Amino acid sequence: VKKIADLYEHLEDWNNCASYYDYAFSPSEADGTLQRKAEDARDKLRAEKITVLQNEIDSGGDDVEDKKAQLEELRIASVDQHIAEAKERVEHNPTDPQLRFDLGTHLFTAGEYREAIPHLQKAKNNPHIRIRSMLMLGRCYDQMKMCDLAVGTLTEANGELFAMDNTKKEMLYNLGLIHEKMEDMERSLECFKEIYNADYGYRDVAKRVEESYAQK
Repeated sequence: VKKIADLYEHLEDWNNCASYYDYAFSPSEADGTLQRKAEDARDKLRAEKITVLQNEIDSGGDDVEDKKAQLEELRIASVDQHIAEAKERVEHNPTDPQLRFDLGTHLFTAGEYREAIPHLQKAKNNPHIRIRSMLMLGRCYDQMKMCDLAVGTLTEANGELFAMDNTKKEMLYNLGLIHEKMEDMERSLECFKEIYNADYGYRDVAKRVEESYAQK
């Protein structure tokens, strides 16, 4: 059954691929790899449908509004499915921090920030995903208007990053935006300047920094 599923995967027949991996999972004594492969195939099938609909919308036509509604429903269903699958994996293995991080991320995407927080807090105890978990935590706090908690979490995480890579840039950018919301323009600008010194073309950092000098 796994060989058949693998063949369908190579053919990019995601519907049959998911069905056969599901079938293989049943007698496999709960092989999580097979379950994940089935979920990945369903993800690809949804992504394929979303791409087709988006292309049809871009092409125009009389039923564009109906297709937009279908697209929105499909995207919502995709997020809901991700959450359901992630919750099931956490239930089977509640001590796995990566599974907690995945669930927290999907909950954040769905706008369920309060529900995401405890999973991300558990995930941050793992050194391999600590920084990413803290970034997501900070974004959750920000969305819930708990700006002081967001700043504290992101500042702590930023202090553990030394190389100016994409993760540090994203951390600083989010910190800058939150300081701006708190009307602390000096600290906001410090964050943007730190990015500016390393990567002129990052998002709208150059515009923000240069406009601050023009206002003096």
